[in-house]
Parts: sequence; structure tokens; C-alpha cells
Amino acid sequence: MLNHVVFSSTIKPSDYTKHHTGSHPYEKKKRVGCVYIITNPAWPEWVKIGKSVNSKKRLKGFNTGSPLRDYKLEYTLETINQDTVEIKALREAGKVAEDQNSEWFKMSVEDAKDIIDNIKGA
Repeated sequence: MLNHVVFSSTIKPSDYTKHHTGSHPYEKKKRVGCVYIITNPAWPEWVKIGKSVNSKKRLKGFNTGSPLRDYKLEYTLETINQDTVEIKALREAGKVAEDQNSEWFKMSVEDAKDIIDNIKGA
């Protein structure tokens, strides 16, 4: 007998507003949270850029899957619009990173911080 997993989304069409820059078709409504950078010494040249309401809890979630508990929170930017900041950061990181795998980028922590800080200031 096969087990079926059903995923349901809590995102409703009303959670989105039109994005006027033309670079992304929809932009989520503003949500308070943070955009973070996480690293792991197993992949020394890679950084993960992501968003969360609580970056320390997010780090704990990563470390749950690591027997060495070696993920490290390198940087956190608290923002009133985590969704938009993350979208822009991922787009910019993808342009300058040496390589990319989803939200993981082959780049320095400093370069990733600069990208996020430049968006924060925009």
C-alpha cells in the first residue's frame, strides 16, 4: 500500500499584490521577519540566503539535520518586508555568484552581506 502525502498551501491569491517593477510578476504583501545568511564548513565557499520570521529557529532547523550541528548563522537583517528583500537578494546573488544551487550560492559571506545591505538601503 502506498502512502500519499498531500501538501496544502496557506497562501491565498489575496496574499499577493501587483509588482510594478516588471521584474517579478507578483510581490507578497509585507511581512516582518529577517533575511539571513547561513554557512556550513562542509561547503566552505557556499552561502545560503533565505528568509524567516526567526533566524535562530531556522538555524536550529538546519542543525537538526546535521550530526555535527555545524551550520552557522553569519548575518541577519531584520526587515518589515522579508519577502521582497529575499527575492531581490536571490536575484542579485544569482548574477554574481560563481555557481548556484537553489538558494545556495558559491560566493563569500562578505559579498552576500553586501548584496543584502545594498537592497536594505534601496
